Amino acid sequence: MLTVPPKKPVIYTGARNLAKILQPFNEGSEMSLLCEVIGGLPPPRVMWYINDEVLDDTYTQEHDDITINRLDIRRVTRNFLRTRLICKANNTQLMTPLTSEVILDVNRECNQNIRFIYWMKSVEKRIAVIFKIISYLIIFILNLIKKNTVYKKNFV
Repeated sequence: MLTVPPKKPVIYTGARNLAKILQPFNEGSEMSLLCEVIGGLPPPRVMWYINDEVLDDTYTQEHDDITINRLDIRRVTRNFLRTRLICKANNTQLMTPLTSEVILDVNRECNQNIRFIYWMKSVEKRIAVIFKIISYLIIFILNLIKKNTVYKKNFV
């Protein structure tokens, strides 16, 4: 039987964007990663690994030459921070599996109180800038009035 190795796996996010090596996700959000492998005869097994253990071995074949494994996590927690997820594709024991990987970067979830404090601090900064601009304008206008008054006195 003829064996043709598959292409290297490509990892996409749920929005079908190419995943980054350090892929950000928000704490508390859903995570969906798609590992896609093109080609291979016979079609490859496409599996997700975490710490050298199989995380998901459910894959499907689409369009004759594309094999995919979709990994869905319902809620991303801080435990996923810096986790290395590896997608492996293999169609024979005679060759080393082809791999692609992502490292998860989990953004901390802000609660409403923290968001409000940050918003208030930014509002305070904006107000301070506005007052500074207004004070400069007042000083500028007062100087113009003063110069205009001096100018009129010299010609009267």
